[in-house]
Amino acid sequence: MEDSEYLLELNNKMLEEWKEVIDSKDNEERISELADVFEVILAYSSFFKIKISEIEKKAEEKRKSRGDFSDKIYCDYFEVVLPD
Repeated sequence: MEDSEYLLELNNKMLEEWKEVIDSKDNEERISELADVFEVILAYSSFFKIKISEIEKKAEEKRKSRGDFSDKIYCDYFEVVLPD
């Protein structure tokens, strides 16, 4: 399989698996579907030669600078006003 086709299939698989996470009915099913999503993430990281530890480090940096979802707060818009 060519790289471009492989990436297309990974993208399709991620969409499929994530929809299954969203549609899952209980935690047993959710865990199974999240494991499938994780497998796709592992495939992406392997393809691009990115270590999982690099992803974890970046996630931690983002958590520290932007926060996380633990407080169930989500901001989808903010405005930055630059001085004249």
